[in-house]
Amino acid sequence: MTWSYDEIVREWLDGASLQIEPTDVVRAFEVVERTIGNDWIQSSCVQPGAIVKGVGPTLSVVFMGQRLSAVEDCVGASELFDRIKVGDRAAISELTGISLAKILGSEVEVGPHVQVGDRIRRPDFRIRMPNQAWAYVEVAAPDTSALAEQAQAVLQRIGKLLPTLAQGTSVEVFLRGEPADAEIEVIVAATENALRELKPRIEEISDLALLAINQDRPGQVVVRDYGEEPRPRYGFARAEIVDGQATKHISVRIPFTDERAEAFLSRESRQLPTTEPGLIMIDMRAIPSGLKSWEPLILRRFQPQLHTRVSAVCLFYSGLMPTSGGLEFVTETVNIVNEHARLPLHEWLLARLDSFVGNMKTKAG
Repeated sequence: MTWSYDEIVREWLDGASLQIEPTDVVRAFEVVERTIGNDWIQSSCVQPGAIVKGVGPTLSVVFMGQRLSAVEDCVGASELFDRIKVGDRAAISELTGISLAKILGSEVEVGPHVQVGDRIRRPDFRIRMPNQAWAYVEVAAPDTSALAEQAQAVLQRIGKLLPTLAQGTSVEVFLRGEPADAEIEVIVAATENALRELKPRIEEISDLALLAINQDRPGQVVVRDYGEEPRPRYGFARAEIVDGQATKHISVRIPFTDERAEAFLSRESRQLPTTEPGLIMIDMRAIPSGLKSWEPLILRRFQPQLHTRVSAVCLFYSGLMPTSGGLEFVTETVNIVNEHARLPLHEWLLARLDSFVGNMKTKAG
């Protein structure tokens, strides 16, 4: 079908506006329909029990169109598009990875066959500039870890205390380690008991956690270590909002050592050849905090005798987020260079991936 901006405003935006050129919006809809079909476009506004119109669904189509347009002319793209049509989550991550890496003049092949040892492997894609060696890329997408689910469970238990708190109260439960189920009960009971007195203070819950009461304004969650060893942590918060302002909140932070960082390096690197540069890209959509917390975990695994075929790792997050300027598709990357790699990654490719740090391009007013 033929798309027009007036139709998109009427049928999709429901009168809202985008800070994107109308021609770019129309072009994105056309690319999506051409590559993965109108059914995908229509499904993007379908949620359980409802058809949802407005900025969010429209931006989802626009963002998909932008990524597809970067990949449409690549060798092997049709197979990737077929996987996207059937809802393959990994294919979406691969599409995003290619669109982040590709620049004007670069060549990309999707799903190439390559000899790795005595086997034929298929990395997710390879990329190069003309007359340059290929760089081979494997894309991974971790799900929310069991530890994050555990931290959520702790917050759910402690968060039930929120309605009992007086207005103007802030509480943080700062766990020293990963609690067992019985320890969670101890922490919850001790927190409930401590909250009978709301004077500002920091107190210990056995050797399991610290409880910080009224150290910050409601809605203001300040990241601090309270003199403890700095470690990667998951953090979650629950607040009560009145007239757009947080009037009280409870937050939980829990340390972790995510062994999946090593598992991803080991598994994904097996797809990479040893004779050309290799890049692993990890989509952190399910765990955005991993952009910071996974970096030291991966750096520790880069050693002279480990993962030397991996030239670098790119952690990336790309998704729709509310900001002060409205809804925006935010893209951020964290690039970790392996100083012990057999071969360095192309400088232009590293520069391209670095350019997305804090990048915000697709906006809605």
